[in-house]
Parts: sequence; structure tokens; C-alpha cells
Amino acid sequence: MKAKEVVDSVINRMEIMLDNKSNIRISDVEKISGYSKRYIQRIFKNITGMNISTYIKKRKLTQAAILLKLTKKKINHISMDLNFSTQQTFTRAFLREFKVTPLVYRNEIGFDCSRLFLGYANNIHFNNPVRKIIKPLKLKVKEYKYRDSLLSKPYSKGNRLRLEGVRSILSRREKAVIVTFLQPNSSFKFEIDLVAKIGYSDVTNYNYVTDEGAYWEIEYNGVWEDYIRFGRLFVFFIDVKFDLLIMEMIHLNGKTGDGQQLYHVKICLPIPYNIEGDS
Repeated sequence: MKAKEVVDSVINRMEIMLDNKSNIRISDVEKISGYSKRYIQRIFKNITGMNISTYIKKRKLTQAAILLKLTKKKINHISMDLNFSTQQTFTRAFLREFKVTPLVYRNEIGFDCSRLFLGYANNIHFNNPVRKIIKPLKLKVKEYKYRDSLLSKPYSKGNRLRLEGVRSILSRREKAVIVTFLQPNSSFKFEIDLVAKIGYSDVTNYNYVTDEGAYWEIEYNGVWEDYIRFGRLFVFFIDVKFDLLIMEMIHLNGKTGDGQQLYHVKICLPIPYNIEGDS
């Protein structure tokens, strides 16, 4: 097995352990790799540019940042859940990585994605977000409320509701629009409440109007199954802040050679007012 394949395999195993909130040690990585501690440390750093302990710490701090912004879990509970020895240790590590304390990060306007770290075992690629002014959209929508997981595989209910709504609209209309509000309500679980307004443009019978303003726009082209993953991971690749709202404009875009439906999606992330005003 080539060095990169070994490292990719190790990272995939580590990510499973991180999803399960396991306390990963270098000795654990040595065991799952099947190689000596010295060898796996060397090839890991050659491939990723950092040692194993740094990788684990950066991933845990990214998990912490997500929980700080998208839940109401107490900071000391987050530090314990992610296996930091003390809250003080967690606070110092977070401050070094994010340049602010956990409390300041939680209370900041918008979700700052600039220091989030996904890792290296992924194949997500897209262009950088583009700043655009989007005029108000008059929409005819239905509202759906559901929950989704934050640090593990997505729940199926939300994706089913979204896909059924989009398919129904695109069977009759050129464009479907989803406006999703992220509501950090959970104090105990690793999940978030979501309110999705799924609909289409209708200037006569509209029941919802989007806000005019500055947005970061990201584009996706591909099948829906890949879009699920893309939609959960894009925040790790954008060096921006955005409010806890996501607007998606979805069109059909032909089919693959084997007949799968392709979609073209514009993801629009509202720029927080104070950031917009400073730009």
C-alpha cells in the first residue's frame, strides 16, 4: 500500500473515532495503521504537512466551533464531550486556533468559517464564493421543521423532505428555492433545529419575501446524492462569515450518461450586516 493510501485509510478511521467523540491517542493511530509509531508519524506529516496530534487537535477544535455556534451546549460540556482534560485547556487551545475565546466566538455575529478544518480525506472541489447583491424574491412556500445531526451522518428526514419538495416544484417550474433558518436550540444533543421554506417565485400569490442584501454565492453542479455531502461540508472551504440562514436556488441541469438527474444549485449565504458595512 502506498504512503498516501495508508494515510487516507488512517484519517478515515480517525474521523470515525472523532464522530463517536472517542479520545484518540497516538498509540491508537499506530494500532489502526498497522505500522510503527515512527513510520506512521513520518508519512502522515509528509502527506498532510502536520503531525498526527496537531491534526487531531485541529479537528476537535473545529467540532467545538460548530457546537459553539449551532447548539446551546454549555462550554464546559463541549470541552468534556470532546475529551479536553479541563475547560481551561480547551479555552487556551481554542484561543490559539481561532484567535478568540470560545465565549467570544459563540457571541460573535455570523458564523466565521475562516479557521474551520475539515481534514484531507475528501474530494470536495468548488470555486471560491462570489459576493453579490440579491434583490428580494417573492415566493410561494411551504414551511417544514426538522432536525439534523451536526457531527455525524445526516438524518434522512430532512433530505427526504427537501428532495420531494424540489422534485415536485421542478416538475412544474423552472426554479425551486429553499430558504433554511438554522436554529441552535439543543443544550444536550449534537443536533440543530432547521426551518425550511421550500417554494418558487410567484409575484401574485406569494406568502414569503426574502431580504435584499449582500450574499456570498457558491455554485454546485451534479447529482443530488453528492449535493447532500457538498451541502454539509462547504463551510469548511470558505473563508467568510455568514448569518445562520442558507438560501438555495435550484434548477434541473440535464442528466448523466447513465440517466441520473443533474442539478445546478446556487447557495446564497447572507453577509452579516456589520461585515457588509465594513466591506
